[in-house]
Amino acid sequence: MNAASIHDHLATLRESGAALRRRPVEATLAVLANVLDGWCDPESSWRRALAAELPQATGFSPEVVREGLRLGLEPWSGARLRELVDRELAGSRGRPQDDGFVTGFDTTAVVLAGAIPTPTLLALIAPRPVYVASADEDRWADPRGEFLALLHALGVYHLLGVEDARLDRMPAPGEAIVNAVGYHLRRGRHDLTAWDWDHYLDFADRHLGLSGK
Repeated sequence: MNAASIHDHLATLRESGAALRRRPVEATLAVLANVLDGWCDPESSWRRALAAELPQATGFSPEVVREGLRLGLEPWSGARLRELVDRELAGSRGRPQDDGFVTGFDTTAVVLAGAIPTPTLLALIAPRPVYVASADEDRWADPRGEFLALLHALGVYHLLGVEDARLDRMPAPGEAIVNAVGYHLRRGRHDLTAWDWDHYLDFADRHLGLSGK
């Protein structure tokens, strides 16, 4: 892995993203719903292959594996995916893509982002500036994990020549570390406060030169 190969991979990802943005929301949802329905069907080739391989890989009996798959996959049908997207993305299905509503790309990102390690997501932003924020009493997230995710992404920033991307330590509550990347640990619980916004906008001013505009 070197800087040139990372640039090549980023170019491929951007091309894929552009293709997804051009794709209608309904087409993206149809593909994702098809995949879920396939996994939910006990007779599908995917489900049968998984049920055949898991007993040896896990040590559970075939009966336990089949029942576990049924219980785990049953809530995830194509219809329920559509309900989720409509609820979480404000009823995106069927709306125009040129007036500010979500696109097929956004839909895919929301559904799949949880399966991608956060350090990978942050590394994909390199060499651009990125800011991560946590709160010391946030029990709905993992402040230290969020800090470590950014810390582990810094290797890609350095590989791409952004030597100023540094996090020497986790900030104390109420403190921010800002350079080519930024991280702060706000005092308090899960929230988005004026204190957060002040730091986000300061970071934007620093890197985008938007002060006074």
